Formats: sequence, structure tokens, C-alpha cells
Amino acid sequence: MTKSLKTMNQNEIVGQNIRLFREKMGLTQEQMSNYLGISRETMNYFENGKRSIPTEIISKASDLFGIEEYDLFENETDEQYINLAFSFRQNKS
Repeated sequence: MTKSLKTMNQNEIVGQNIRLFREKMGLTQEQMSNYLGISRETMNYFENGKRSIPTEIISKASDLFGIEEYDLFENETDEQYINLAFSFRQNKS
């Protein structure tokens, strides 16, 4: 059973958002972890909210996704999907 974003802690919210953006870009955990310079296992821990994500990883991920770092902390579903749509619309031009 998946938790709603409103009942998730900050690590889980950021991890879920990174997974959402990663999947939207068509990247595997392996590809994303290589880009970030971490192991795939660590990437999995981050996406599942089991570990706190260092600020330099958040910064690199947001750069890759073309979003602001604070977008990864967003826990409002409507705002999250708007940011996702804008991010990928910008990448297509």
C-alpha cells in the first residue's frame, strides 16, 4: 500500500519526487545513480525515503530535471504535476 504524500516524511517526499522526475525522463535507477556518482543501492534508499539525501545530490538532480531544488520538497500533488509538466515542456523546445 502506498502512503499519500500528505502522510510522508521529508525524505520520502523528496525520494518520491526524484523517482517521479527520473521515470518521466525515462531514466533507470542505474543511469540516475551513475549521473549522481552514487551506487544504485543508495539511489534506491533515497527514492524509498530510507536515507536523507545530501544537498549536493538534490542540487545535481534538480539541475538534471530542469527544476528548482525546492520543487523536490513539494508535497502538494497538484503543484508537483504542474512543475513536472513545465519542466518537460521546456525540455522539448
